[in-house]
Amino acid sequence: MATKPYDAIIIGAGHNGLTCACYLADAGLKVHIVERRGVVGGAAVTEEFYPGFRNSTASYTVSLLNPRVIRDLRLADRGLKIIERPFSNFVPLEDGRYLKFGGELARTQDAVARFSKRDAAQLPTYYARLDRLASVKDIAQLGAVLGRAFPYELLQAVSPLDEPTLQRELGRLVEAELLYQRGVPPRATYTFKHALLQESAYQSLLKSTRQQYHQRVAQVLVERFPAATESRPEFVAHHYTAAGSADAAIGYWQIAGQRARARSAHVEAIAHLSKGLDLLETLPDSPERTQRALSLHLPLGASMLVTKGKCRLKAR
Repeated sequence: MATKPYDAIIIGAGHNGLTCACYLADAGLKVHIVERRGVVGGAAVTEEFYPGFRNSTASYTVSLLNPRVIRDLRLADRGLKIIERPFSNFVPLEDGRYLKFGGELARTQDAVARFSKRDAAQLPTYYARLDRLASVKDIAQLGAVLGRAFPYELLQAVSPLDEPTLQRELGRLVEAELLYQRGVPPRATYTFKHALLQESAYQSLLKSTRQQYHQRVAQVLVERFPAATESRPEFVAHHYTAAGSADAAIGYWQIAGQRARARSAHVEAIAHLSKGLDLLETLPDSPERTQRALSLHLPLGASMLVTKGKCRLKAR
């Protein structure tokens, strides 16, 4: 029996796929959705990630949900309820303490005061300073992707700004005491005054933008800074990893592991090679993947033999 073909087939019943399907169906098209999992919703599914704790991994991006979509699909009538989170960031520490950001200023100050009453008292001034520096936010975010400290030459290579504009914007960040400057461009190095400043700027980036920045940094390092790539392949590997470019990252983690082994830094080698193996597991199974796993396992095993006295390879 002949059946009418579908006008559209959507692979993946995540929240974006479902939204597209609803609009297409509303336009009179016949739509078919396929989904690997037993539930639909993708990142918007609320699941138990730890006994007694449930959360939607997309909750923090609900502000990006277009009001038109909410209205057109009548999501409120179907149970959508947006609950404003009481704080924006939760930073657990190894000693059991933690730091919470966001919500009312007084609550953030109380949280910071547990670590530094002086810093807590300065928060209003800090936030006011950030508001005045809104125009240089992009440079602060790009610098945060490079790290707590970063050289001017690398920032200039990845920034879309011309040199006079870039130096002027960096000068404003230095004047506001958000960055420390050592040396004079193009040999200058900039450092975030506090690690929390870097983390705040970094976390304020959308994930997609963050990945694009990391990809750009990795490519620029490889193409324009061969000496830095040669001496610190783990730096390139880190950026490719954060960019979601697993294939490229694995190669540089392997190089970093081999370099560390060559100078008998076996603990460091184990860390680099293990990161490469973790990423390798995200790639489809294939003969090439098996060969690459072997090329990572062999040096990893040798370094573990040196540091542990016997080889304890992870089962993968």
